[in-house]
Amino acid sequence: MEWTLSVIEEILKEHDIRGLRIAVIWADIPHEAVKAKLAEGKVEPLGLAVKPLTTERLEATTSIVAQMGHEPIIAALEAGADIVVCGRAYDPSPFAAVAMHHGFDPALAYHLGKILECSALSAEPGTTKDSMLGILKKDSFIVKPLNDFRKCTAVSVVAHTFYEKDHPYILHGPGMVLDLEQCSFTELGDGGVEVRGDRISQTPVYKVKLEGAMKVAYRTFVVAGIRDPPLISRIEEVEEQVKRQVAEYYAEIPQEEYEIHFINYGLNGVMGSWRGRNGPRTSLGWCSR
Repeated sequence: MEWTLSVIEEILKEHDIRGLRIAVIWADIPHEAVKAKLAEGKVEPLGLAVKPLTTERLEATTSIVAQMGHEPIIAALEAGADIVVCGRAYDPSPFAAVAMHHGFDPALAYHLGKILECSALSAEPGTTKDSMLGILKKDSFIVKPLNDFRKCTAVSVVAHTFYEKDHPYILHGPGMVLDLEQCSFTELGDGGVEVRGDRISQTPVYKVKLEGAMKVAYRTFVVAGIRDPPLISRIEEVEEQVKRQVAEYYAEIPQEEYEIHFINYGLNGVMGSWRGRNGPRTSLGWCSR
């Protein structure tokens, strides 16, 4: 956030732009607030693959952010902000907020935001390097690439609708559910696709996704090239010796707390079939992790 603000301030200063109102919306959530909600039983795992949050895991977490919805962004726009800088947000929310602020349908705004936040991945050929144009209408929206080299097709936009979701047409966000089951995708012939039929509903309980990270381990990769035939012929034996030496060097660390893996990535990976003074030699690439 601070880095982004510094970039904006630098640009404004460079172009001598003054008087703009900048709204800053932090997404950081204090540990104490999460701990209180945890005690109330109001923190739950996101899906079966996520472990339940415990007090111990919470204390080990370095920082916590929440995926904000459109509400705080709209509030900033209504307050007269010219620029809104927000922390972690649900990816389509910044796009949807601007559209909803101007009175467009929330369902269309969120679906269009879902497409625009991934740049031109919904085009053919897909990429994240180009931007897309979204045109909102009363009961539909049009999406099209800004690069003439690309085009949107019904298939490419539908495929993006399936992107990063655990359900083909149900998309959960902060306090809402977007239903795309009745959507239609019509090619316009100019590289654009018109989408209509989106529906949206509010959830009985407003929930936001919390994101955090804690240190669990360190990983080191070492890549080495070997071209000595005797060593290559006994490479597995050497690897076992390395493991034993590591265990001896770090005897104070229980061996169950770390792992050493060797990946031998191929014969002739260093010098190919180079012929030395004594004839052809074979080489082996060696990568330890």
